[in-house]
This record gives sequence, C-alpha cells and structure tokens, in this order.
Amino acid sequence: MELNKDESIYRFVHDKMREAVYALIDRDGRDEMHFGIGMTLLAGFENRKWKNDNNNLFVILDQLNHGVPSLLQSESERLSVAKLNHEAASAMLQSYNYTSAYQRSMTAVSLLPV
Repeated sequence: MELNKDESIYRFVHDKMREAVYALIDRDGRDEMHFGIGMTLLAGFENRKWKNDNNNLFVILDQLNHGVPSLLQSESERLSVAKLNHEAASAMLQSYNYTSAYQRSMTAVSLLPV
C-alpha cells in the first residue's frame, strides 16, 4: 500500500483497510450501522430547516434508507422518514435529478400506511 503525506497526516492512497472491515460486517449489521448513523445525524439536525442545506438531508437519508422500512420502530418514525424522502425528492426535481427524485419518491411511498 502506498501512503501520502498531507502536512502532518498520513493517508492511504487506496483505503483498502476500510473496505476490508466493511466487508466483514454482515448485511443486516451494515443496515443497522447505517441506520444508526442516520438517526444520530437526524437528531443533530432535528430543529434545522433543510431548504437552505439539502446536502445534509441527502447524507442523512443515504444512511437512514439502508434500514428502511425494517428498522423503523413506529408509525410516526415511518411518516417522518417518508416526509424527509418526499422533501429530498422535491429538491432533486428542482435540480433536474430525476432518477434520484424517483428513488426517493418510491421510498417515501413505501413508508406510507396502507
């Protein structure tokens, strides 16, 4: 492995160690890990408006949606995540990102009560 020095920090050129560790986590464990990260991030931004900073919303949903819908514990959690996915889909439509908007919309619909 090759190392690069950036000021006083050394970094792997190709971070194979991270990939190897991630590969050791079973599929269910990965979903739980991502979902936990998403919930932690969401709690940190709970009172924040997303309209001026969609990137945070997209990062949070990228994590949360790994565990959707199986890890959502209540109807209110399902509706909250559905609303966030709808909001992200709307923002993506405004920037002409139709494929991602469709995916977020489908996730939102899958979380609505039957």
